[in-house]
Amino acid sequence: MRLRRHIRYVRIALFTAIATSALAILLFGWVGGFYALTGASIGGARMTPSTAIGFFLLSAAIAILDLLCMDMRRGRGAIAIGIVSGVVVLVVLASFAGGSAGSPLDGLLLSLSFSTGERPSGYLSPATAACFFCAIAALGVRSSSSDRLQKAFTPLVTSGLAIGSVALASYLVQPTALRDVDFFAAMSLQTAVLAVLLFIGLMLLAEDRGWIWLFFGSGAGSKGARRLFPILIFGPLCVAVLALAGSRAGWFDEDFRVAFLAVMMMAGGLAALLATARVQNRNELRLKQFIAELEAANSDKNVLIREVYHRVKNNLQQMDALLWTEARKHKDVSVRDSFDAMSSRVRAIGLVHQLLLKRENLSTVQLAAFLETLVETIAKAGDLDGRKVTITVEASADEASLSTATTIGLLVNEIVSNAAKHAFQGRETGQIRVSLTEDAEDPEFRHLVVEDDGIGMGTAWPPDPRQGGTGSRLISSLVKQLRGSVQIQEKGGTKIMIRFPRSLLQEAR
Repeated sequence: MRLRRHIRYVRIALFTAIATSALAILLFGWVGGFYALTGASIGGARMTPSTAIGFFLLSAAIAILDLLCMDMRRGRGAIAIGIVSGVVVLVVLASFAGGSAGSPLDGLLLSLSFSTGERPSGYLSPATAACFFCAIAALGVRSSSSDRLQKAFTPLVTSGLAIGSVALASYLVQPTALRDVDFFAAMSLQTAVLAVLLFIGLMLLAEDRGWIWLFFGSGAGSKGARRLFPILIFGPLCVAVLALAGSRAGWFDEDFRVAFLAVMMMAGGLAALLATARVQNRNELRLKQFIAELEAANSDKNVLIREVYHRVKNNLQQMDALLWTEARKHKDVSVRDSFDAMSSRVRAIGLVHQLLLKRENLSTVQLAAFLETLVETIAKAGDLDGRKVTITVEASADEASLSTATTIGLLVNEIVSNAAKHAFQGRETGQIRVSLTEDAEDPEFRHLVVEDDGIGMGTAWPPDPRQGGTGSRLISSLVKQLRGSVQIQEKGGTKIMIRFPRSLLQEAR
């Protein structure tokens, strides 16, 4: 909302208006002798000079600091607010301690009056003193570094606003009603108006913390609050005025007036309840429609992704078939081995897409099932059962993204295929173990281990790129993609350990 964007200027204008009004009452009302400015003749109560000074000092200080963009919670801004608050406390305490006789400060200002006629009297009411206490306490807790104390800001401001609103509503309905209430008896109409404006301004100081900011939101709840606000504020006032007028006109007695007010309050509350229910029902319907649209879009996306995975899997199968066909054309064993190695890598990539098609979650692969299926495929391709070479898999319940699962699959395929081909030469049996587990020292890392009980590698690691074969260079490249490190142990076989960060499992690279 535009008001929200320019709320600082609204605050400055509000506090300036309060300070100007208080200064006008002080100078023109008390010093100038225009006593009509100091209080409503019907209610009889008047704003004392001390009260006017308190409103002027607080409002002027806040307006000036806000205009200068000074933070009132720390630094020079906090010091200035603290000094002004201290002065106001002294003024209020002196005036309140004077009782109905007034304070010496009030007497001094009255002695400066230009009026030669009879000077009216006035004293600070407990309600006015409570308002000043709430305002000063709210400014104090707002500058506190304690979150617990800062939470008291809104209750303090709300309490002061409630006190001023009760007095203001009483003046609007029946001005003489406050005379018999000691707490409000000496609180004038002017004091009630300035108190309400002061606490509204203080509420606007704490941006996005007080309940008043709900009126400035863009959500459905804020819009509903803005619609209901005039009804809930002015409705009860109009009903009270109507009931009082009806009682005075003899339409009904005072006992019926209470019942009439109760029924009208219930009707107003019911209307607000029904309006809120209608807004909530409308928002719930919109939310359901939005969720249905999202579910439909998500379903369409899943269908499209499954189709893409299916086509990729088919294309990889065709590539595998072409490589196999091409390999059969060559009699050179080394050439055929190169084609077979390339074919096994293509099958490893295709296996990832095949497993993704079977899952409801199309973005990740369950690594345990993936590795078990992968080693079964390698075992069948290398006839490991016929050679009496067993492969076992131990994997955690981790899930990995498509790209990370492909990298891990290519690594395992390359290392296991190499072990199956070279580790058991001259042996009748053998064993290969594949494990993917959590790092015992740091759970934020994973260990991918492939070990065999074969004859060992007999070469250094990492291999020299100029001397190593395609498989060795591919393994080095894949480990770098995992941002991992490699360790080799050769004791009763070969053990290759790859350590990489767990966060990489969910990365889409």
